[in-house]
Amino acid sequence: MYYVLFNDTKQRCTPNFISGIYDINPSYKQEKAPRVSKYTFPYDFQRKEELKAIDTLYLNFYKDFTKSFLDTDYRIDHGHIFSLRFFKLLKNFRGSEYLQKELIITKKGELLENPFVYLDFTQRPPFDFIDIDNSQVLKHKEYEDIFPQTIALHTKAENYDIFPFGNTNMRRFLVVNKKLKEAIEKEKFKGFKFIPLDEFPKTFASEYNFDLKEYRE
Repeated sequence: MYYVLFNDTKQRCTPNFISGIYDINPSYKQEKAPRVSKYTFPYDFQRKEELKAIDTLYLNFYKDFTKSFLDTDYRIDHGHIFSLRFFKLLKNFRGSEYLQKELIITKKGELLENPFVYLDFTQRPPFDFIDIDNSQVLKHKEYEDIFPQTIALHTKAENYDIFPFGNTNMRRFLVVNKKLKEAIEKEKFKGFKFIPLDEFPKTFASEYNFDLKEYRE
């Protein structure tokens, strides 16, 4: 049995939107607040040499900071944000390949005391886990985009306790097996919920107001 980690916006520590901007520098080193990040996270980690060498990533808030966000243990947001406690648990399980950065939150130049870990899971082969040939999928009419209506996994998924979807428009979400789910539940981590894998396409379409009219079988 597999489950998808999904932001639970009903929890106080999980606002629908966070206004922070990801950067390789803390906000106090910047002359003025940027409108957007100069990088596209997480994709630029694979494309920009200056990002491959850094150990620390910053999430800079210039306004509209929700303090309760610091209490979250996991959030999907331009990559994956884990609390140190959650990440410590993950290290005891089998994860597929990922890139790891320390994530520090700043508020108007002030470094906050709740460091997180930022992970970007590799999605290129061999870390593509959905078996497209044995899943029921819809294909976008114009773009190379796939929406799975039913999900079959490759047998290689059995080698991991946590891994990304890969090769679909749900690629940025993480999947965990029952063993890891039960370990997570014992720790009472906050900020997210589990969606059974076979229910996830319907949940995804509903939560993101996904227009399936643009897809065909």
